[in-house]
Amino acid sequence: GGVPGFEHNYRNAGIGEIHGDTAAHGAAADHRRAADALGRGQVWRGELYNKRKDGSTYACRVQLENMGELTEPAAVAFVEDITDRLKIERALKQKELEFQTLVRNIPDFITRARPDSTLTYVNEHYARYVGLPPEEMIGRKFLDFVSDDYREVLRTNLNGLTPERPMMTREQEMPGHTGQEFWCLWSN
Repeated sequence: GGVPGFEHNYRNAGIGEIHGDTAAHGAAADHRRAADALGRGQVWRGELYNKRKDGSTYACRVQLENMGELTEPAAVAFVEDITDRLKIERALKQKELEFQTLVRNIPDFITRARPDSTLTYVNEHYARYVGLPPEEMIGRKFLDFVSDDYREVLRTNLNGLTPERPMMTREQEMPGHTGQEFWCLWSN
């Protein structure tokens, strides 16, 4: 496929050596898509691995634009080295995985909610205590799971939070789904 003059100009011959046959096949497909887009006069954007003059490789974001027919097909390429960004993204994903592992395995109740008390996250332990799957709790108000006797006190305490006093800790009696009441220490 492609347009004469474009399909070979964007081929990175070392890609198979760098990333193996599967990546080489994917890179070849990217090169074909780029050549096809350029042939239609469109802009192509993608992420590829490129080889430096010294033989080392780097990840890059590429934007190719067709410059039209001059004496032969021509395109301009904008290339940005994204190696550092990819390292940061990998480190962030690792930290997110570590955090999720901690939150899932810690025996405490962990929730996250919007200022109006709408739950955006509920860990398994709290959901099990309430007797609902976490998915059914997300989007509901955590105040729905507080006993009637304590709901107004909690609402008043939450309304008293300020940037100078952004957190409060309190003991509260909580009804479980079995009907038993337990005392919990909450931080909001």
